[in-house]
Amino acid sequence: MPPLKFHSAPLRANVLPIRKVALAALCVAACATAQAQSAPAATTVQVYGLMDIGLGSFKDAGGDRVTRVESGAMTTSFIGFKGVEDLGGGLTANFVLESFMLNDTGMSGSFAGDPFYSRAAYVGLKKEGLGQLRMGRVPTPLFANVLMYNPLVSSYNYSPAIRSHYSYTGKTSGGTAWSNAVAYTSPDLGGVTVDLLYAPRESAQGDNTSAAVRYNSGAFSGGLVVQRVQASFASGEETTWQLGASYNAGFAKFFGQYGRVRETDTQTTNAGTRDTISQFGASVPVGNGAVLASWGQARTSGTREATRSFTTIGYDHYLSKRTDLYAIAMGDRWTGRSDGSSFGVGIRHRF
Repeated sequence: MPPLKFHSAPLRANVLPIRKVALAALCVAACATAQAQSAPAATTVQVYGLMDIGLGSFKDAGGDRVTRVESGAMTTSFIGFKGVEDLGGGLTANFVLESFMLNDTGMSGSFAGDPFYSRAAYVGLKKEGLGQLRMGRVPTPLFANVLMYNPLVSSYNYSPAIRSHYSYTGKTSGGTAWSNAVAYTSPDLGGVTVDLLYAPRESAQGDNTSAAVRYNSGAFSGGLVVQRVQASFASGEETTWQLGASYNAGFAKFFGQYGRVRETDTQTTNAGTRDTISQFGASVPVGNGAVLASWGQARTSGTREATRSFTTIGYDHYLSKRTDLYAIAMGDRWTGRSDGSSFGVGIRHRF
């Protein structure tokens, strides 16, 4: 019996702390549940991207023909990470990190030496009714305008609009996204939105500025964008403006663009030139896909005189909402050069 009496007090003493711990745990759980129900939603993070690869035969005007497996023939392959946190009261925080990929070789970037997160890298705040503020590496309003108002969107190989503005055949400088940038996007105001982008001077070179206004109403969409680039040059500047529009008539969607690029005192081969860039195209639904057609031209005047035009036609067939097959051909004509032509087939998969 003495052993039982000896152990009975410690047993009762141990039961009380256990009950207290259990009650405390239940209280913490109840408080956490109540807080979770009243607090904003937790951060959501998403991994997404696109893989595009094709086989084609390519010949630029004045160049030699080459057959190759091509990454990003219709859309440059990329992988992205984005997240949104609800801060309450209609305020959210967000981030985006996007890296181009060359999935024919496994290399990152859209070309050798391209920064890893060259597509986008920014963090921002968005407030209902006030718009969104972003800081970091941000895609430009001009690039968005070029994508929105041509049927081949961002195809560096086959889109006349893209080839007239960007890549090694393009007339605009500064690239498709600006580093060290601050961007503001207004809320939708009766179909009207405004985009502002500023990259301040951080070296001996100048700053970059851009602004765009767009209007969307039913089947019609239109956008005007202006930009000034100084950071790409040791001196001088390049100014660009573009007007774009699209109209969905049901049986087809039509696209158009018109704009000008001018370089002054840039100490480059384009100094003292003015480029007039135009593009017209259509997307016609056929079966489980669409016939895509586009014509674009860049006419250079001033210290140099030249005209280069591209004509593209193809078919994009959707196997599902995420996967499509394409077959496409493009002609390339350039003053004083032999004509070029390119054609290819490929597959895109979104995830």
